[in-house]
Amino acid sequence: PAIRAAVVGNVQTAALRHFGHTRSSGEFYRALDEKFYAHVSPNAEDGESFALTFDEGLRFLIRSVVAFFAQPLPSSVDSAKWLLMVPLQVVWWGASLLALVGAIRGLWRHPLLASLFVGFIVASVVAIAPNSGNLGTLIRHRDVIMPFVAMLAGLGGVTLAERFVALSDPVLASRDHAVESWP
Repeated sequence: PAIRAAVVGNVQTAALRHFGHTRSSGEFYRALDEKFYAHVSPNAEDGESFALTFDEGLRFLIRSVVAFFAQPLPSSVDSAKWLLMVPLQVVWWGASLLALVGAIRGLWRHPLLASLFVGFIVASVVAIAPNSGNLGTLIRHRDVIMPFVAMLAGLGGVTLAERFVALSDPVLASRDHAVESWP
């Protein structure tokens, strides 16, 4: 019960921080249920109090992690400034997907190093995702993990390239045959 109370309290605090970001200036995204943005006030005396149930907190955490990797969505672009972010966002999505492949390969080939990279990424996402709400801040915070994502993405790219070569030319797939085939 003590651990559950601490977790619920931290989720509640993170949700309030996120809610505050949506009420500040700048571009933001929403991770809470819609009822919180429409009817709820962070101050108990202003209206319905800001209290999350367990299910609402769980949905908030899941949406926060998804938003961490997905935001800003190109469909939500409403200014030239955010239109310039679309190429960067596409690179981020590609790097994230390649990093997933690289993490799987890395955990198989170099588990200690890959665990270090994956652990740093996971710890950062757990700390940053639920406490964000402003898009500009999210992008700057996401840059903290970019070196680790880039390293895993490089390994993922090499892994996919090896698979592509193996499918396109089975002779080159074997390293022994590839070396023997050199002139």
